Amino acid sequence: MVFSSILLRPWFGCLLLKRRKISILEFFSRKAIIPAIRGASREDAIEQLVELAAEHENIEKVQQLKDAVLERERARGTAMEEGIAVPHARTDLVKKPLVVIGRSLSGIEWDSPDGKPVRFIFLTITPDGKDDWQVQILGLIATMMSDEETRRKMLDAADAGEIWKIVHEALRPMW
Repeated sequence: MVFSSILLRPWFGCLLLKRRKISILEFFSRKAIIPAIRGASREDAIEQLVELAAEHENIEKVQQLKDAVLERERARGTAMEEGIAVPHARTDLVKKPLVVIGRSLSGIEWDSPDGKPVRFIFLTITPDGKDDWQVQILGLIATMMSDEETRRKMLDAADAGEIWKIVHEALRPMW
């Protein structure tokens, strides 16, 4: 009995650690991509992405979701370097995380640290109380988009299907 406890305890601990780590690709969908954001402001982009998220997840309280994202955006901007923004919110309107991708071909002013216009927007919606999911998702997006080749391919992609393939290929090794 003692012998099995000594062997099984580290194994169970390892299993629990692996279980906490999320598989980010399950939160993306090829149907949740806007290959050409219309409009020139971050509010326009967020509105389009929120509407797609609400449609994708059958969320009726679209305005509540939009308000949550905009409130977070106003509190602290979500632009990163190299043309990337990750607007996000935690809400009880979703049961599982959802990532919606938008691409702006012309770029959107987003007050990014490097001054570059944002071309890639990853709207991330996570359930209330799941802070660890949001942190992991944002970290994996940042890692994926730090690759110049991935950004170039996504910018050159012909449509949402091609963007999906690029994202899937880039994230597959990370999960």
